Amino acid sequence: MDSMVGYKNEKYQYFGTAAAKLDDVVNFLPARISAWLMTAASALLNMDAKQAKKIFLRDRFKHSSPNSAQTESVMAGALNIQLAGNAWYFGTLHEKPTIGDPIRAVEPQDIVRANRLLYMTAILAVVLCGIVRAASFMDHRRCRMREQIHGGDVYRHPGVLDFSSNMNPLGTPDAVLKAAQEGVGKIENYPDVRQSRLKSRLICL
Repeated sequence: MDSMVGYKNEKYQYFGTAAAKLDDVVNFLPARISAWLMTAASALLNMDAKQAKKIFLRDRFKHSSPNSAQTESVMAGALNIQLAGNAWYFGTLHEKPTIGDPIRAVEPQDIVRANRLLYMTAILAVVLCGIVRAASFMDHRRCRMREQIHGGDVYRHPGVLDFSSNMNPLGTPDAVLKAAQEGVGKIENYPDVRQSRLKSRLICL
């Protein structure tokens, strides 16, 4: 929406402003996380990571959007080129600040370099998300294990009799619960010390 109607003209002023502001809010954190991931990626690709960080910290706000220059400044620094500057929209010149230092001239090979930096950044993002997801899973699993107790009403479900649920960190299997219920239901004199019928039902699983 922002790229289609986010123009500051009479036709799209109000409708486009809403789309542009929503884009600013939604991408506020992702843009900054991406900038730091891109800086790390530039180091892995033997690009100028020091310059990338320098230009990012210096030029990341040189844009009317609070997010656009975040990664653009890293790219300019990593490639040692200058980006942004004046632009023409619908026949009108708009003066804009430049991003980065013109250490060297822009060349066609920069497209390949930019793509490599893009893909490496994406790989790092996937790795980061995987680490966060794994940490969340482990924390959830530890909480589940702490919650388990020896028997009793672990699941707080009417009619479910739970036996030694702490033996399995994932909880008592459904088949065991079903067999236990059926076995207990057939015991004439409950509690049966030997639990012979219940044991026989569980052995058959």
